[in-house]
Amino acid sequence: MPSHHNRRNRKSKKPQFTSHPVEVEITRLGAGGDGIGTDNKGRIIYMPYSLPGEIAVGKTIAKRGEGIAAKLESIQQPSKNRVNQKCDYFGQCGGCSMQHMADGAISDWKRETLTKTLHQKGLDDFPINPTKSIPAGTRRRARFAVKPTQNKCVFGFNSPFSKQIVDIETCPLLSPKLSEALSILRQLSGSIEGFSMGGDVQATETQNGLDILFVPNNNGELTLHDRENLIEFANQHQVARIAWENDGWVEPVCALLPADIKFAQTDVAVPIGAFLQPSQAGQDILVDLVCKAVSGAKKIADLYCGCGTFTLPLAALPQKPIIHAADGLEDQVSAMRKAVAGQKITVESIDLAKNPPSSDELNTFDAVVFDPPRAGAQRLAENLAWSNVETIVAVSCNPATLARDLRILVDGGYEIVEATPVDQFTWSAHLEAVVVLKRESL
Repeated sequence: MPSHHNRRNRKSKKPQFTSHPVEVEITRLGAGGDGIGTDNKGRIIYMPYSLPGEIAVGKTIAKRGEGIAAKLESIQQPSKNRVNQKCDYFGQCGGCSMQHMADGAISDWKRETLTKTLHQKGLDDFPINPTKSIPAGTRRRARFAVKPTQNKCVFGFNSPFSKQIVDIETCPLLSPKLSEALSILRQLSGSIEGFSMGGDVQATETQNGLDILFVPNNNGELTLHDRENLIEFANQHQVARIAWENDGWVEPVCALLPADIKFAQTDVAVPIGAFLQPSQAGQDILVDLVCKAVSGAKKIADLYCGCGTFTLPLAALPQKPIIHAADGLEDQVSAMRKAVAGQKITVESIDLAKNPPSSDELNTFDAVVFDPPRAGAQRLAENLAWSNVETIVAVSCNPATLARDLRILVDGGYEIVEATPVDQFTWSAHLEAVVVLKRESL
């Protein structure tokens, strides 16, 4: 008889998934933009690139939560919202998931997504404005996957849920300047000895030229020849800055010009890899919504301020308010501190997730704006809920954590005035939102 020890150490084989044909009527879209329906066996099927109302035919490929993921093979009954794809790489490249859907339908779906997410937290009875959308051809920042080979340098984006790189020549999402730079970035990436194992290349369009960051897969080291080539390349193509990341450490290889981004009328020399809104057009929409919401406020806190996306436009409002900006990213705070010297702006470096301002500290402000990362701002929301700040503006790229934080504020006595979905990640399922809350008095 086998011992208990042997039974505990006996490895159980994982059941192998068997693929099979499936036909399903799509009834809704999931949070990631996949079509969802139920097959004739009652199983939930997730079918990318399908739309509600369509009869989709495909093959199941893997288990996915409580359902099954499938690969689309054909559409038997197309939706009225189906349109032709705008890019030859759509379906192969993981950069876009919704090019098959009409732009107006995408806007409606994103507004509906925000509405449903807030409703799940009992947040209703306030206007949710139509989605403000940003067109393609405006992305000023992109991160490319690169793999040099003996014959060519594969340069592009990863396939959906895969490390395989789709080699691209063009991308309709990119700004004209980034689009023009694709071929030279490919050539440069394939010429660097320290990048022979590939990695990522992040390119950002700044006022003075491209800001390029190389992130090698193997923490490769630059040779002297590499450094000379990078400097020559920067001079030849009017590149503002080139940097190299090795094992988490970032080294500026050459900085010929300041990598400036303009916020309101102020130029900020942004740090390497700093967070920026993906497009100027998207940034302008968010700034306009935030500034209108705090019109008349004389003292404003901009929390999770980054390099000053909202701070500097808020300081330029007609009432010339006093602004206090805070963020935990020291390099970005430092960059803004240098840029705002002489203005009515104080800047603080603080970990807002762990040590947000207390309710008493928040009470010194007429309005608070916060734009946290995807994890949200739960502790800050808890302190705000006990404050008497008149106006709060929440900006978020994650509807789920936004709903959680708003629920805290509403439970604390705030009223949601309006919410506006913003779609600046064209043809993707990503969604941002700006929500305005008011409190008359405690």
